[in-house]
Amino acid sequence: MHDTISLYPNPIVGADVVGYAIKHSTPLPEVLYQHQKASEDFCEKEQLPAFMMVNELQAQFMLFLAKIQKAKRILEIGTFTGYSALAWAEAVKTQPGGEVVCLDLENKASDFAKEAFEKAGYGDIVKFIGGDAMETIKSLSGTFDIIFIDANKDGYISYLDLTLSLNLLAPGGLIMADNALFKGLPANKKDNPEKNNPRWIDIAAEMDKFNQWVNERVDLENVLLPAFDGIHFLRRKVLKH
Repeated sequence: MHDTISLYPNPIVGADVVGYAIKHSTPLPEVLYQHQKASEDFCEKEQLPAFMMVNELQAQFMLFLAKIQKAKRILEIGTFTGYSALAWAEAVKTQPGGEVVCLDLENKASDFAKEAFEKAGYGDIVKFIGGDAMETIKSLSGTFDIIFIDANKDGYISYLDLTLSLNLLAPGGLIMADNALFKGLPANKKDNPEKNNPRWIDIAAEMDKFNQWVNERVDLENVLLPAFDGIHFLRRKVLKH
């Protein structure tokens, strides 16, 4: 699970605040807790980075947000072990025709995710499409109430541009781009303890490029929240007639 960026006096207080928030938010369904533990065990066994999963509080937030949005169809670009997809599935399962479409490469993590969807009883709700997202996006039809981007960071601009050009976002729909403030580096490299990690610096540069690109789009309105690892929310502007 990725570390939450703290806005509090020190990391100890920040961690306690997150724990307090989790405890005082509606608990996730048991299936998500089971999948979280199974995902962590799987990542340890396969030597995969578990921090690529959203954390527990973010899963609570996403489920809550999707219910507020009354989302019926959700597109997820980047699925990893399927933890976030299960949260989306929990939110849309009561909607007639509720569906979560997941795009990711075929690999051990996606195989694990697909098995988890079936095991959780969501095989008829969650649809996994394997392959390069820049190609699989073109195969989609209809519109989505939420589009969640959490894949390779150098692809964010291309994914967003393509989904918008294909009109895949429903009227009033919401786009969420995860890790937009990756480890705080887009905002501050000088005082950041992660500044000596070349890989993190490269990823942060991609997120900075994406954030600036979004901010320059005249057809979008957006808000970048310093929550979790940074979430950039976007929606199309409502045109006045």
